[in-house]
Amino acid sequence: ITAFKNGSFSPSQHQALSLGFNLKGDLDLVLGAAYDKHQVIGKSIDMIGSHLSYDLNYVSASLGLVYSFPLQDKVSLLLNGGMAYNYLLSGFQNMGSASYDLADSDFEDNSYSYSVGTALLYQMTDATGIYLKYDWSNTLDMEEEDTNESYKLTSYVYSLGIRFNLAN
Repeated sequence: ITAFKNGSFSPSQHQALSLGFNLKGDLDLVLGAAYDKHQVIGKSIDMIGSHLSYDLNYVSASLGLVYSFPLQDKVSLLLNGGMAYNYLLSGFQNMGSASYDLADSDFEDNSYSYSVGTALLYQMTDATGIYLKYDWSNTLDMEEEDTNESYKLTSYVYSLGIRFNLAN
């Protein structure tokens, strides 16, 4: 969509819950569920400065792998990657002062995305750790039927989390 080339994206809300299972050594399988709220703001679309924008709310289910590299006694570097199924809960297209519900259009409800990221984990106790994390996520091409346009949503997620080891 040309209105969004080099458009701006506002900070978005991301809430997630993950459950990991040790596969072998420092490699874990991670199942996750998340809620994402995106606001995408495009370039001006007319002479009076109106913008084309989208407000999108997704829930997702994910599957991924996390590998842990111990750096010091209680500090580890985590590398992760995974795939997610995303379902559009609600969405609106805003053109100037007009707003359109995407449920009434051919906007794709379902999408798939992939992500890679890294985190720094500090293990406070045997059962509890805290981490700082960065993830880069990108959807596979999504297409609109009537316009033959395709688009992707790219997210850069910075997060702070708490990790519990339930096996201890």
